[in-house]
Amino acid sequence: MARPKSSVTGGCGFIGSHVVDHLVAAGHDVVVIDNFSTGRPENLAHHRGTPHVRVVQADVADTKRIVPELAGVRWMFHVAALADIVPSIQYPEAYVRANVMGTLGALEAAREVGVEAVQAQHQVAAAGLVLQCRSVGPLVGRRRASGS
Repeated sequence: MARPKSSVTGGCGFIGSHVVDHLVAAGHDVVVIDNFSTGRPENLAHHRGTPHVRVVQADVADTKRIVPELAGVRWMFHVAALADIVPSIQYPEAYVRANVMGTLGALEAAREVGVEAVQAQHQVAAAGLVLQCRSVGPLVGRRRASGS
């Protein structure tokens, strides 16, 4: 039986690397998407040379770039984010790009390749506000028949 394939955005960060560890332990093949802005490849060094983890350096906001990397992925765990409050006040555009546009890019890519479910779990800073968001379930955005 083939191993299930999952993706972890921000998988080289502290939280993301632990998600990767748990997925591999549960028998998944994992595609990690990370731009290394805050994540470190060293967090996944113990997976180097294994066929079960593939790390892709890419920005999750770049939908066209990440779509080919997600081929065959059933589940996406989206934890890529910037989370420091003070810099979010100093550089709000960077935080909106990473946290809002990054989430949009990940969701659009997931929808395009037919990912079955996305789990996004963040506690992120956006212009000085701390936001908590947790969503689990089928990927939204599929069109319903008219009249339903």
